[in-house]
Amino acid sequence: MFISMPSAAGGEWGGVTGIKRLLGARAFRLLEELEYRRIIQLAKSFIKRKGSVVAFQKNAWNALHSEDDHMYKIERAKSGKLQGTLKGTKITLLGVPPTRLTGPCREVLRKLL
Repeated sequence: MFISMPSAAGGEWGGVTGIKRLLGARAFRLLEELEYRRIIQLAKSFIKRKGSVVAFQKNAWNALHSEDDHMYKIERAKSGKLQGTLKGTKITLLGVPPTRLTGPCREVLRKLL
């Protein structure tokens, strides 16, 4: 989980957008930086040679991908072609459709993993 703060599944205050709205843009950028550091630390500690990190959201992909990787495009995620490297590591980063798109998300995960 990239943003480790719980939120409603939908509605005006739901999801990542709701958290950003609640905190404000400046605080949200700080939260993203702290969450990025947390993910990198966990990945370096737990992911071994053939492991991967999976990003289920656009903001997670944008915060975690290396500079040379593709920018987030939902079409790339849906086709299983949103692949790169976790920033600052050699760990594979996979971008998949958001979990709210259950069918496409499941199919891409099956294909990639």
